[in-house]
Amino acid sequence: MKKTIIFAVLGLFIILISLSYGEEPTVHQAVYYDNKEGINHYQDIVEALTHVEENGTLYVDKPITISTLGVKTLNIRKSMTIRGLNNQENKIIIKNRGIGPVFNLGNITSFKLENMNISGNDVVVVKGAADYITIKDCKFLDCIPIYTTASRLKEVLFESNEVIGGSVYIQPSIYGAEVEVRNNTFDVSDTAVYGFNLENSKVLIENNHFNGVSFNIHDGEAAAGLIQYNTFERDGRKILVKEDNQNLQFKNNWIYKNTGEVYYRGNGALSFTRNWWGDKAGPEEDIFDGNIDYGDWSLFEDFRRYAEDPYTMADLQDAYDYLELAVDKDNWIYDMDKDQYIRFLDLIAISRRIIE
Repeated sequence: MKKTIIFAVLGLFIILISLSYGEEPTVHQAVYYDNKEGINHYQDIVEALTHVEENGTLYVDKPITISTLGVKTLNIRKSMTIRGLNNQENKIIIKNRGIGPVFNLGNITSFKLENMNISGNDVVVVKGAADYITIKDCKFLDCIPIYTTASRLKEVLFESNEVIGGSVYIQPSIYGAEVEVRNNTFDVSDTAVYGFNLENSKVLIENNHFNGVSFNIHDGEAAAGLIQYNTFERDGRKILVKEDNQNLQFKNNWIYKNTGEVYYRGNGALSFTRNWWGDKAGPEEDIFDGNIDYGDWSLFEDFRRYAEDPYTMADLQDAYDYLELAVDKDNWIYDMDKDQYIRFLDLIAISRRIIE
């Protein structure tokens, strides 16, 4: 009898413990945040996140609302990918100046945000600490895509995104993170000042379009890398490098004269050679502030020739081929492209070829 009572009490105790602590949620490699039924489909975003296994993927198929009146932030405590299934409509909507950040990373290994459309209220979307962060194929309107100062940061890939009316901050507190920023558009939605801000990183910045957005390398421990094939335009914005003892090279970029000034506040000379400045005459000197090497600029928008290149027979052949195509046109000498360089000796050689 006593044994029966003891086992009954023990069983009740186990049940109470289970009820008190609850069971671990079932996790899945693929979880869906939508309005469908199924073992891995959830209609509550917080619940959906708890059922994603380590390195799993949350597929978003209905809007997430961040608001002071509801979900204020989403804490990410495991490595995962969050991917929108259709980014033609807003997937994350920030209302009533939602507190944010939308995704608060808690010392995880990796986080990926893909194919999402996010809008609203100057709130940070991705913040916190992770070793590897990828943000790809997203659209950000009036919000801050990423703000990270984490010392553990190792790699950031920011690729094929559209940022309208928001700044970007990738500024780890310790040097060493590798940052790649490729194929993005940075634009403005109003007259406010926005910036793309980097610090303490090895960088590859290429094929981006900066329209009315300042490009800033801040004065951290170090910065190194290549900034190439980017377009910088719109009056009143700037390129600013404050980094000492840096190893940065701005090369083969389209930098239009109405971009504003180029500032350098570091030691030594900053390399700004072989860029296109909107005219074969090169940049205007008064746009530079600091020790900046801007010589050997591109003479053509397609970077086929630079100011200090030797003049070769290949250039002459190109000029002849161009004139040969135009010679039968009416007033053909006036049809020449204004950027074709023709010198006196070239005219003699070309004339001989035409006579032959």
